[in-house]
Amino acid sequence: MTTSEHPADLERSLTGHSVGWFEDSTLVIDTAGFAAGVLVPHPGVLHSADMHTVERLSLAENGTRLVREYEVTDPQYLSKPYSGSSRWDRSDIALSVYDCTELSGINNVRPAPPE
Repeated sequence: MTTSEHPADLERSLTGHSVGWFEDSTLVIDTAGFAAGVLVPHPGVLHSADMHTVERLSLAENGTRLVREYEVTDPQYLSKPYSGSSRWDRSDIALSVYDCTELSGINNVRPAPPE
């Protein structure tokens, strides 16, 4: 949250590298440094390592709705920016404990099958 620049030597990854800052009360998230892959699995929209995303998160409806607006650019696969938005309303349902199993990292390491 202290810079709007990506490092020149960033390592490309599935989730890219994000920087963020506030523009008034809107959080802007700028992500670059993606490894080439699939943007939307079905029907299979590919993206290159040049993909760049900008997301803007803000509150609307008197603070009861979170709004996410986004724009994706990729000169190799998209002829124009791909943009859209998502909205989530605040819920009156209290948070509850959920006993989930984390399936990433060390929890997802499986023993080798017997030979």
